[in-house]
Amino acid sequence: MDEAEVYRRLSEARKEIENYREYGYILVNDILDRAVAQLEAIVLAERFYRNGEPIAYRPSRVLEVAAACLQANSLERLKPVIEAFGIGQPPDQQQFNFGEDTDDD
Repeated sequence: MDEAEVYRRLSEARKEIENYREYGYILVNDILDRAVAQLEAIVLAERFYRNGEPIAYRPSRVLEVAAACLQANSLERLKPVIEAFGIGQPPDQQQFNFGEDTDDD
């Protein structure tokens, strides 16, 4: 993936993050295994709430994990992401802030 593609993808991510208030759930994909488990819990919980579909394995834990991902319950986990993207800063100061650029090549 070239640099232009990276910045295009980051720009798209920024747009999604700026609109986080429009989403029912927030999933921060920082640790893959956790994000996969959270996504699965959200899907199972929504199937349960919308269709009454039973949750086969550890239903109370699944609902607990999904509830933790609700937008209202995710603001602390979302805060560092918002800061990394410079959201909420004046437009002339907005930039991607992902740490120092190290050139280890």
